[in-house]
Amino acid sequence: MASRFILARVTNMRGVDLRRFDFDFDLTWAAFFLDASGRVLGRFGGRDPASPDTYLTLNGLKHAMAQHLELLARGRHSHDVLEVPADRFVRPEDFPSVKRLKAGSCIHCHQVREFQQDWHYERGTWRTEML
Repeated sequence: MASRFILARVTNMRGVDLRRFDFDFDLTWAAFFLDASGRVLGRFGGRDPASPDTYLTLNGLKHAMAQHLELLARGRHSHDVLEVPADRFVRPEDFPSVKRLKAGSCIHCHQVREFQQDWHYERGTWRTEML
C-alpha cells in the first residue's frame, strides 16, 4: 500500500477546530494522525511531572506512525472522529479572554488552556482537578 504523508506544522491556534483537535494544550509538542477525510486516527505526545519531553522520542514517534499505518492497511483506524465538545467554544478566538491579546496576534497552545481556565474561573466552575 502506497502511503502519502502531508506534514503540517501549526504554530498559531487561531481558527483551529477545538472539537476535533482536543489535546493537552500544555504539551511541549503534539502530533495528530489524520486520514484523507480529516478523521483523527491517533495522537502522539504526552508529558509527565518529571519532564515535559519524557515521551517525545524519535523512536516513539516512529512506532506510533508504524502502528497507524498498519491499522490503515488493514482497513481499520485507532479512533473514530473525535468530536469532543469544547463547551460552547469551537475556536480559540471564541473565548472571551482572547480580547486581552492584540488583534490578530498569534494564539499559542498554552494560551488556549489559559482561555479555558479563565472561562471556567469566571463562571465559578473551575476546579483544581482540571489541572
